[in-house]
This record gives sequence, structure tokens and C-alpha cells, in this order.
Amino acid sequence: MSTQLPASIKDVDGRTVREGDVVRVLGIPDLSGMRDPYRAETEAVFKHILGTRKKVEGFDQFGCAILVFGITSGPHAGSHSVAIEPHLIRKVIGSKVSRHGT
Repeated sequence: MSTQLPASIKDVDGRTVREGDVVRVLGIPDLSGMRDPYRAETEAVFKHILGTRKKVEGFDQFGCAILVFGITSGPHAGSHSVAIEPHLIRKVIGSKVSRHGT
């Protein structure tokens, strides 16, 4: 049985967020269920994007937004993909990223 992924979610203010929208990261998810060293690394990655704007690449089966980004330097340099709960993001109004390069 396949799980239907959501086409949109509601952010902390109740605004609809769709794939391609830009959101500001407001907080770090509760990672207490993760084991170290994974928790420490994941927390560091979330701290890196805290307060920044990221494009929503899609949604997971739990209704979290998927953010894909790179870290250019430091111990966590590389490509990252995180899922973040809707209450930890705020849609940036007027900042939709064009998919057609226009």
C-alpha cells in the first residue's frame, strides 16, 4: 500500500506551503529520540540553517517539508537533506523560486 504524499502543508502561521516555496527555518526539531553520534551531527546541521531561508523541495509521508542544501565548509561540509515539521518553518511571502529559470 502506497502512502500519499501531501501536495502542501500549513506553516507556523497557517499559511499554505507548496513545493518550490521559500521558508525561513524557525527552530530545531526534537532530536531526543536519535542516538549519538547521529543526533549531534543532525543537530549541528539544523543549527547551521536556523534563521535562514530555504526552498521546499517536497514533503515526506509525515507532512514534513524536505529542504535540500549544501554546507560549504567545516566539519559538516557537503550536501544535506532534512525533513522539518511545519511548526518550525514560516513561508517567506513573495519569494517563490521559479522552476523555469525566468
